[in-house]
Amino acid sequence: MNILNYAFYKIYNHYSKVNDERFPLFTAAIYISVLEISFLFFIILSVNAIFYNDRLIATDFLELIGLNQIGGKIMVVIFCIVVHFINYLFYKKKITEIQKQYKMHSFNSWFRLWMLYLIGFLFFAIPICIFKLRN
Repeated sequence: MNILNYAFYKIYNHYSKVNDERFPLFTAAIYISVLEISFLFFIILSVNAIFYNDRLIATDFLELIGLNQIGGKIMVVIFCIVVHFINYLFYKKKITEIQKQYKMHSFNSWFRLWMLYLIGFLFFAIPICIFKLRN
């Protein structure tokens, strides 16, 4: 089972109650994109917190590649848009297959939507807490 596909299934089913064809797909794809990007953030900050406790090495990296300037911020926004667009196209093709696969899945009885939001929050909170505890 792919956890991202299951997360998409849960979010899509939740937002499909609105009865709009594009809205649930768009919203679920955005959440999957945010989850992927926050996981990348989690990895970068966790490595930084474990190996470099005196300074935030990610800040040095951002300065090195120029992401602390306006051009770098635009590149990050473009990266996020591209990630979302790829997820949107991917899940648009696989939506019926995913719904069939997870409709009667055993996770449906105990896995709730709020748990997905908690996972996204923890991807940000855990490395920050590790960094604060090490200093």
